Amino acid sequence: PGGFVQSRSGRRGLALALQATLPAARIFHALSHSHQREHLNYIREAKKPGTRQRRAAKMLTILLDRGPAQ
Repeated sequence: PGGFVQSRSGRRGLALALQATLPAARIFHALSHSHQREHLNYIREAKKPGTRQRRAAKMLTILLDRGPAQ
């Protein structure tokens, strides 16, 4: 599910994080493509790998706090 896993570089870490956190992955895939892209762009725009990791972790927390799509 979700084409982001197969897309360009910079998204592999997020894909792995989502695979490790199934509830967050389900919530992410329930988002519209434009919202998925916003989250991915926020992470990808970081220049340092550490910043990208922190942003990915923050996104996972936000998704889990949001809960399942209603």
